[in-house]
Amino acid sequence: MTLGIVAQSQNTMYNLPMTGLGYNCNAGPGPVFELGTFRDAQCGNVGRLEGNPPYRYKAGYLDFATSGTSTEVVGQLALLMLANRISPASRTIIEDAFEANLTAEGGGLELATRIAQVLMLSTPEFATSNLVLPNGNERPRTPTDTKVPDIPYKAIIHIDLFGGQDSMNMLTPHPDGCQALYDEYRARRGVDTSLSDPYINSLRKVRVSTVL
Repeated sequence: MTLGIVAQSQNTMYNLPMTGLGYNCNAGPGPVFELGTFRDAQCGNVGRLEGNPPYRYKAGYLDFATSGTSTEVVGQLALLMLANRISPASRTIIEDAFEANLTAEGGGLELATRIAQVLMLSTPEFATSNLVLPNGNERPRTPTDTKVPDIPYKAIIHIDLFGGQDSMNMLTPHPDGCQALYDEYRARRGVDTSLSDPYINSLRKVRVSTVL
C-alpha cells in the first residue's frame, strides 16, 4: 500500500457519488456501458452532455433522492452512511456546503445532495466503526532532534523497487578481495540461488563530507 494507491482509493470513493460507475477519464470506478455493451470510447457523464438520460453510459450510480432543509437532508445521509455517528462539527460543515450549493448558480438539489455525500465520505466517522469524539485539542508536534556538530552526518536511503525483491541477494560478499566470505555465502545460499561473479556489482567506498 503506497501513498499513491491511498489517494487513488480516496478519489474513487469521491467520484462514486458524483459520476457513478464508469471507467475512463473522470467517469469514476468501473466499466463504461451503453445498452449493455462495454464501451471504452466514452468518458465522463456523457449522457448529460449529449442531452441523453442521466448516467446513460454508466454501469450503475447512486440514485438517492430527497427533499427538505439542509438539516433534514444531512440528517438522512448521516443515518444512512454513518449510522448517525456524525459529530456536530462535521454536521455543520456539510449542512453549510449543502445550503451553498443548493442556491448557487448552476447548483441545485441534486448537486448539493451529491456534494453532501462526498463530504460524508470524508468524515472520520465513515472510516471507523465506533464513536468519534473530537476533543478540540491540537495534536502535539514531534520535537526536532538537536544536531550535534561532533557527530558525522549519516543518512538512511530508502529505495522503492517495482516487483519482487530477493533481499538476501541485495548486498552480498564480493569474491574480489573477500573470497572466504563469498564462499560461505555461496555455501549457505546454494549454487542455484546465489549470485555468481559476473552478476555482482562492486560498491565503491565514498567519503561524504557535506554536513546538512
